[in-house]
Amino acid sequence: MTETTENTKVVKDGEIDLLELLRKIWACRKVMLITVTIFAVLGILYVVIKSSIIIKEYESQVSLMVDSPSHRLLQTVIKSPGFLSEVMKANLIVSRTKWDTMSVLEILVHKTNPAQGNIEALANRINVDTGEENILIIGMIMQDPFLTGQLTDTVAQRLVRYLQSYQTPRAKKKIEALTVSCLVAETKYHRSLETLSDFYKQNPKTIKLTDSVELKQLRSDCDLKFDVYDILSQQLEQAKIDAKDQVPVIEVLKAATVAKQSNKPNVKKIVLLMLFVGLIVGTGVIFTKGRYQRK
Repeated sequence: MTETTENTKVVKDGEIDLLELLRKIWACRKVMLITVTIFAVLGILYVVIKSSIIIKEYESQVSLMVDSPSHRLLQTVIKSPGFLSEVMKANLIVSRTKWDTMSVLEILVHKTNPAQGNIEALANRINVDTGEENILIIGMIMQDPFLTGQLTDTVAQRLVRYLQSYQTPRAKKKIEALTVSCLVAETKYHRSLETLSDFYKQNPKTIKLTDSVELKQLRSDCDLKFDVYDILSQQLEQAKIDAKDQVPVIEVLKAATVAKQSNKPNVKKIVLLMLFVGLIVGTGVIFTKGRYQRK
């Protein structure tokens, strides 16, 4: 039987006869086995070579329970230069056997390849993701697994302190300013009230006095100062309520996980991919081989 006849059996009316195709592949199974084996070996070699030349990166994650502020605001804060500058100053233990410490900035410069001693590099090593409701997950990537876990915990702890030190004083300053303004307005109102009271005492009440210009001015001034005092009092109470709402409600739900290599080649995925490519190439080799033999 010629190769043309065999190909005609495989493809009939533009449709592939899978059963006939499988029969032909089985007849040339040695070629298919060799091709698939070659590609599988190539995949394994690729994994081994890549694992030996890449700079290993390790990732650790910490979970936070967050009621306030919003996740979006926290993501912005974590990547902000102000917060990252505080993280840069933190000291970490650089050895399991010694208690020598280095700042995060020094670690990025001396223990990172290539050196990355700037805020942008630190920001690129932090991943922020939202988990379930009210859960925020912070991931830290470094080239040392021991330092990765420490830095992950440090970022979480510094975030809680940073929010408290940033939001609480600002709310206190607003309350203090409104308190002073409210006391001044109250004093002015009482003085105006005393002036009006003295006017009544010094002048007996008559019909003419009730309509006098001076009395109207005193009453108007007293009403105006009371309105100012009342508005400031309301603003002060609202500021106190807002201050309570602005206090961050955030706590570490799960400590930093054991650091795992984040850029490790996916051996299973690569080998399966190469096996699939080997099957395709092997099938092509079988049909191509038949055509050359016919020629």
